Amino acid sequence: MVELLVVISIILILMAILLPALRRSIQQATSTVCMANLREVHQALQIYRLDNAGWLPVSDHDQEPQLTRDVGLMSAWYRSLFPRYVGDLTVLVCPADPLADAVRESLSLAAVVQDLPELTSYGLNEIILTSEDQYLAHVDRYPPRRPWDTLLVADLGADVAPTGTADYEAMLWIESVRNHGQLPIDDGYDPGRSVQVPPWLTGRHSGGINMVTFGGAIRSIRTESLMTEPISAYYEDCALGGCTVCNQLALPHYNLSAAGTYWWTGTLPRR
Repeated sequence: MVELLVVISIILILMAILLPALRRSIQQATSTVCMANLREVHQALQIYRLDNAGWLPVSDHDQEPQLTRDVGLMSAWYRSLFPRYVGDLTVLVCPADPLADAVRESLSLAAVVQDLPELTSYGLNEIILTSEDQYLAHVDRYPPRRPWDTLLVADLGADVAPTGTADYEAMLWIESVRNHGQLPIDDGYDPGRSVQVPPWLTGRHSGGINMVTFGGAIRSIRTESLMTEPISAYYEDCALGGCTVCNQLALPHYNLSAAGTYWWTGTLPRR
């Protein structure tokens, strides 16, 4: 009996030692898959741009932009990528996303019924989507000054799941949280909005997010401190990196400069 207890104790000690390492390995694996997804999305965006006179797929460029801050994108940017540029919509699902199952189901339905508002684990930089007539989406004509340091697509939260609601209400709630793939520069709180949503910022990858820049650089950004600090319209270190939001727009925004990443770089061009 004593020998059996000793063996059990040893096994428990080994499990206590190995489980954290196993958890870290799983987290690293999901983060690697997420980065691969972002790389594929970036590649699809660039091929689309080459086929469409330098435009990113944010809307029908021959019509009025279908975007307001209140309702998000009526025609999400990733709609135009399927099926020619992205054959499998699951590339838009981050494996570490707590809402991955709902996102995956919505994307599978949207692939069949085109008028459904699909969801995604990733968001496109709001600076592009909210520019007048979305002209910054014409990146061949109006590129950022430092494309390798300017954020294009990143993990999109919030990482919460509704409970105690009907399926239809839960889906509407998730859609409002994910904002149809729009990545806000701030915490998304707007007193004028009819539906308030939690901050989009997530820490799903061991306290951080993954992102890809215009130039195709894949980076990890620690978000633990960002999620607790007050949001400001100006940060000295961010402004020194050429941040357009600090130097020209003066809008509240998350400061990503610690990772050498900015919402936009250089002076906004005149059209």
